[in-house]
Amino acid sequence: MRPNLLLLAALSATLIAPLQGALPSQRFDYFHAQGRHIVADSSKEPMLFRCLNLGGLEFGSFMRNDYPGVEGTNYFLPRPQDFFKAAQAGMNCVRIPFEWSRLVPGWHPGRELPSSLAQEYVEHLDQTIARAAGQGLQVVLDAHSFLKYWPGKNQLACLDDPNDPQETVYRRLFARVWKLIALRYRSQPAVLGYDLMNEPVRHTLGSPDPNKVELCQSCNWHEIAQEAIEAIRDVDRRHLIFVEGRNFALASHWTLENGFDAFVIDRDSQGKKIEPPRLVYSPHLYFDLANKSKYLDERGERKGPIGPWKEYLRDRLMPVLGFSFDNQVPIFIGELGVPCSPQWGGMLKHAFDEYFLPYRLSTALWNYVDPERCPLGPCPLNVALCEGGYQLQALQEHRGGPYRMTGRNRISVTDSRIFDEPEFPSEESMSSEGAGRLDARVHPWDAGLGSFRRADVQLCAADRPAFSGDCSLRVDFDSTSEGGYAAVKLIHHTGIDSRRYRSLRFRILLTGRARQNLKISTTSPRSDCDQDRTDAIYPPRYEWQPELRDYLLRATPDRWHEVEVPLADVINPRKPILNGIVFQNMGRDLDPIYFDDIRLVH
Repeated sequence: MRPNLLLLAALSATLIAPLQGALPSQRFDYFHAQGRHIVADSSKEPMLFRCLNLGGLEFGSFMRNDYPGVEGTNYFLPRPQDFFKAAQAGMNCVRIPFEWSRLVPGWHPGRELPSSLAQEYVEHLDQTIARAAGQGLQVVLDAHSFLKYWPGKNQLACLDDPNDPQETVYRRLFARVWKLIALRYRSQPAVLGYDLMNEPVRHTLGSPDPNKVELCQSCNWHEIAQEAIEAIRDVDRRHLIFVEGRNFALASHWTLENGFDAFVIDRDSQGKKIEPPRLVYSPHLYFDLANKSKYLDERGERKGPIGPWKEYLRDRLMPVLGFSFDNQVPIFIGELGVPCSPQWGGMLKHAFDEYFLPYRLSTALWNYVDPERCPLGPCPLNVALCEGGYQLQALQEHRGGPYRMTGRNRISVTDSRIFDEPEFPSEESMSSEGAGRLDARVHPWDAGLGSFRRADVQLCAADRPAFSGDCSLRVDFDSTSEGGYAAVKLIHHTGIDSRRYRSLRFRILLTGRARQNLKISTTSPRSDCDQDRTDAIYPPRYEWQPELRDYLLRATPDRWHEVEVPLADVINPRKPILNGIVFQNMGRDLDPIYFDDIRLVH
């Protein structure tokens, strides 16, 4: 549809004029994408952004009965000292979450799409941008709404709800609001760009409780994002647009939920592409075992990471790195947060040293909030509450700014250790729910409850000499179980891209007659948007891979042997993400089998 030029001219005169001169715009530049880099228009230098999320304007979004709320009571502006703190810590930008419903409060289907934004709330955005600009910080405007719109008190609408006949109407409203925002700030380089929607989520959870957060599905998010991009580009062709992914924008699930290819195009509503493009993909990354940004006290996660954290950090980033390299698109990690402890600070520094800096990934730390106004209880990730300053120290040591277009030009992959020597945490760090499970000891792979068909698994068997370390994985197969022969499955919690690996290698020790007919197979995770998917996000369901290979093992008993299986033999090439490796005993010899040093070899 051709943009309404008369409407745009009228809005330009009424909305842009008050802002002119309010911001020191000459201090900032516009940016575009050049391969995996974000590059300044004027200087042509690639720029690394180190940002801080400053919360406040989005508060109240979770409480429908206080909508639209009152500034200073239900939501608030980030304080001037917050921007000063960000600049002092070496940041060059801030991400500002806001509630887009407050820009068009009380709108309902059947009304004309709005031609202006609510004056009070948009002036809050103006003031926030001015405060940031005064400290030399550019702003990412983040619609922090999880694909929701609030028409009024105790009312909720989803932008992606196939059961709502008004779904497409709300989608048009969303695109219109972004057009109005872009029209207001299109001449302001103090605005770095527009983050279309924070963490598009999965499906609607019906609840009679008006205060309960409800989740909208995100299966049509790519189309919704494309509509918003085109609406913005009809009036603003200079600012960056940040696009998050389905299923909470999780870095670990990025290719599973969004596919391997770039899923949006930088173009206007007439199909004219923006050259050079100005799109940046924006996943979110957290380091707790559950991958939910909770960092549970009962597990001891507030003190520091549990298990071999370098491995699950790597596996959560690999889908994003692969997506960036394969499609030659820049990445901005819009949320990245850890609790306040020297251990977590050390992990954050490791992430910068090994990944964010060498791979040129821009980041935004979550988050900095006035401690007296945090609406979510203790706010364990609130940087403002961290007296030791461990999170900010990591950022101060890895500041943003221009750089030479160098760095790693390919992904550095290391072996994925599936089972080696279990790492046992202290007793106080184990919850009763997780007791006896491998996922609290060796992560991201889990053997404990992944076993099925009555295969008895001992995570640390010491009755036989281990290949390495003190113990090995003992499996007692029982062919009398229901449904066929017994098996054990080792599960990857989020799924791993098998294209980055060459083979499955493991050490095996046979007992008894030293003859086993071992079948090896794999499973692939199912996308959150599979039509018959109704279970929770964790762990992902799986589908059996059709390629199987039998290994009739004849070996000297009580000696360790190495077996290497090409992944091409056990992986469906159409579904290269795998989340399970299954060992199944098809023979009649029920003597125990011992495994050690199981890994994917790159």
